[in-house]
Amino acid sequence: MITVNIKYLLNMNFNIKIIFISFAFFFIFSPNAHTQSNWPMATEIPSRDEPPVLHAPPEKRIVTHALVWEASPEMTLKNRQILTLRANTPIDRLPPPSFFMPKIPQNAILAPAPVTTREKSLGVVLKLTFIPLCAGSFILPEYTLSQDENTRFQIPALQITVKE
Repeated sequence: MITVNIKYLLNMNFNIKIIFISFAFFFIFSPNAHTQSNWPMATEIPSRDEPPVLHAPPEKRIVTHALVWEASPEMTLKNRQILTLRANTPIDRLPPPSFFMPKIPQNAILAPAPVTTREKSLGVVLKLTFIPLCAGSFILPEYTLSQDENTRFQIPALQITVKE
């Protein structure tokens, strides 16, 4: 851990407010009081006769993108199918297709397929070639991924009936 000490000498001859915003905790000392911020915080120093005031940071807005699977609900055992995962809303910082890769069930082969630039512009985030290994129900459970602390992706469940 690295500690950095910075000393500000503020001449508070005027009735002004000074606000410090920090992304690490810090201490404020004044002739009348001292306080410690939490991480991250904004500290307001209203005037020379008043003690420092701590403000909690604004609440972080969590953006959740709901994605959808595009696939035929039924198929035969001898066929292949392309499964497409699509976003219905624009995504600013789109992770690579491998980020969205689901856990692969034992009864199938899922191979990543290339996503073209045009498909990306239309909201496609992942394409998979689905090869069933046996007849029955193929199920991908619902899952949620976090790109960072503010961005989440909700991927719905997918069920395909594979007939002989």
